[in-house]
Amino acid sequence: MNSFIQEDSTYILHLPYHLAKASMGEELCKLLTDFDFINYKTTTLSSQSLIEDYDLAQISNIQIPKKQKESLKLIQATINLSKHVLDDDKKQLAGQLLGRLLSFEIPEIQTMLEQAKQHQQKEPWLRPLTSSLTPPGEPLLRTLTGHNNWVTTAAITPDGDKFVSASEDATVKIWNLTSGSVINTLTGHNNSINAVAITPDGKKIISASDDKTLKIWNLETGEELLTIIGHTKSIRTVAIHPDGEIFISGSTDNSLKVWDIQTGQELHTFIGHGNSINSVEIEPSGKIFVSASDDKTVKIWDLQTGKVLHDLIGHSGSVMTVAITPDGNRVVSGSRDNTLKIWDLHTGKELHTVTEHIGSVMAVAITPNGKQAITGSNSALLNIWDLETGAKLNTLDSHTLFVNAIAITPDGKKAISASSDMTLKVWDLQAEVCTLTIHRDWIKAVTITADGKLAVSASDDQTLKVWDVETGKKLHTLTGHTGHVNSVVTTPDSKLAISASDDRSLKVWDLDSGVELCTYDEHCDAGEALAITPDGQNIISDGKSETIKVYNLSNGIELLTIENVYSIAKIAVTPDGKQVISTSQNKNFKIWDLQSGIELHNFTGHTAWVNAVAIAPDGKLAISASNDYTLKIWDLQTREELHTLAGHSYWIWAVAVCPNGKFLVSGSWDRSLKVWDLQTRNLVASFIGESEIDAVAISPDGMTIVAGERSGRLHFLRLEGFDKFRTQFHVT
Repeated sequence: MNSFIQEDSTYILHLPYHLAKASMGEELCKLLTDFDFINYKTTTLSSQSLIEDYDLAQISNIQIPKKQKESLKLIQATINLSKHVLDDDKKQLAGQLLGRLLSFEIPEIQTMLEQAKQHQQKEPWLRPLTSSLTPPGEPLLRTLTGHNNWVTTAAITPDGDKFVSASEDATVKIWNLTSGSVINTLTGHNNSINAVAITPDGKKIISASDDKTLKIWNLETGEELLTIIGHTKSIRTVAIHPDGEIFISGSTDNSLKVWDIQTGQELHTFIGHGNSINSVEIEPSGKIFVSASDDKTVKIWDLQTGKVLHDLIGHSGSVMTVAITPDGNRVVSGSRDNTLKIWDLHTGKELHTVTEHIGSVMAVAITPNGKQAITGSNSALLNIWDLETGAKLNTLDSHTLFVNAIAITPDGKKAISASSDMTLKVWDLQAEVCTLTIHRDWIKAVTITADGKLAVSASDDQTLKVWDVETGKKLHTLTGHTGHVNSVVTTPDSKLAISASDDRSLKVWDLDSGVELCTYDEHCDAGEALAITPDGQNIISDGKSETIKVYNLSNGIELLTIENVYSIAKIAVTPDGKQVISTSQNKNFKIWDLQSGIELHNFTGHTAWVNAVAIAPDGKLAISASNDYTLKIWDLQTREELHTLAGHSYWIWAVAVCPNGKFLVSGSWDRSLKVWDLQTRNLVASFIGESEIDAVAISPDGMTIVAGERSGRLHFLRLEGFDKFRTQFHVT
């Protein structure tokens, strides 16, 4: 229903009457207009203003028909999910709406999407062909960005209106939970902040840092009130007493310290753990506290005497997190041994062990009713568990790196997770999970067959999937690898796919049937890099001991070994089949002769890893993608660097050139896919996904782009308006 429109080259947000009329009906539009919901005048608004407008429409006295009201809620939820994208780039609205709402067969929604597409036609854009983004109605409500390093911790104020986060970027941020906006950013620590806690009255924040200090802040003003020094090493955890007068900190110096909140005076030091202390929690009565350590134990302490009441022994790895139920009867601990243990606080007896946790348990939080625990893992998942039975109730899957902390709102309806992927996410704990991800893990590679009909994706979930490019529908799932599948190519006749895996095998698949035809074992080392010669006869892969190996596809016989190839990331073959390029983690890439194996040139210029390279169809240019956030265009004949493309804000892991040589596409860990005009070097269009983009392929007609994410999502996008853009800039 809403649209960003272009006026004097400025993108603005409003609700045009004709759009609302098309999607809601004329009578409803008139009613909303009377309440100034539909804005005839062009005014600059934010995505938050739009969200609040939808709130107004739903809580007003207007008698909105049920179906239209459902549509309003879906669109509002979609804007919420996309707010972090739209706040950075309003041009993304149409793509975000289509990517999240295409699957909803609701006339009002579909009409709105058609209108959004029409408005977007004013300039080039990437149009989603499938619903590849998280839809409304799922547990995920919002993604919050703002920290520029791992987010390590989060805490919610007692009234549930605000929350606090901290990061390895050495900042503390205070957020409005309803709007998702940053209220204040607190600076003062000079190293990573590992923990924050909020006083029971909601007035102060305590932060603990790798700089060996604790700081106390005024939550309302952001003023630093105290800096406390006493620990001799990093401070990993902090907990505030229910009376708000004292707090406890735990450090890698193996000690726990009790402090006066008003003065910062050290009151007690407790020694007992034999290694770093990762987590501390105070029991609701305030008489007992619990600590967890790298020494694989949990200890229950008497706060007044400093005596250890119980040693909870049973974990076989570092205990990373601990929580106490609201009734003060149970302790829940999470460990690097991939288990969650539930203990009786008073006896120290182990009650349950949850063994089906995937990955190390990095964080745990208990719902206010004491019935469930939510855990965060280094597998990037959140899991919800029944504390009585130990059964898993739900899995929340949207982060792409470690989940370091979880906080639950006082009403138990929402949770906030903090992750190493530099985001925080807000979850609806009452919503059901219904989305099936494309792959269950990181998509490492995608390719499109020469006839443009099929796409193949390769994933860390040990599978490949074959897709219809036109419809985006899955045709086959290819199983057989026992390790991460890192790369895939297809033969020029579009009949076969070849995959490379961590299991050190190459597999050949029939694309029509999805059947595995043969396996070449021990033919690759890490299985990171793979290419096929233009004639389809030979496979090129990374080999053992930093080599490139060339094999005959039909019989697997080794034809050539290229020595002294350092730390290969990706490889690409020139269109004439005579040379191969290998990218590297040592900031350069090299070109080799495929007949002799001789190094022809070492390209230098990047300042960080070179992750990928693409070669123009005429063989004259190479485009490299790097962790230095840039792409570089090179002349393959003169070996000169021609241009640097800057625009991504994080590592670039994928690049592909259109078969007609007019544009290139890059995918980055900043979650963006960018289209660049190869002749003018201008940025043409972009699309923002849910997570890091690691794989990109372009169809032979140059119209469809397929991109794979670390989240396991696969985007099918159509580039529209590019030729119009080139005409505008007088490019032939």
